[in-house]
Amino acid sequence: MIDTHAHLYLEAFEEDRATVIERSRSTGITEVWLPGIDADSLPAMEALDKANPGYFRRFAGLHPCDVKPGFSDQLQRIKLALDTGLYA
Repeated sequence: MIDTHAHLYLEAFEEDRATVIERSRSTGITEVWLPGIDADSLPAMEALDKANPGYFRRFAGLHPCDVKPGFSDQLQRIKLALDTGLYA
């Protein structure tokens, strides 16, 4: 089973992230998809993925609520991440 939308890389999960991951594994979830919010979220997604090899899939993107003046910089950074092949 795949969880197709989880923001476990956010600071809100700092205290119980390991517990949440353990619980998801115990319920039969074999993969968790991490949708990006903006370019600033990419390093946290990468760290979480590297700490749990093969469990997460990273998706780079810009959430509509984060489209602000100067968002072209965000898009450029997201494109660079996509070009690595590590993000869908």
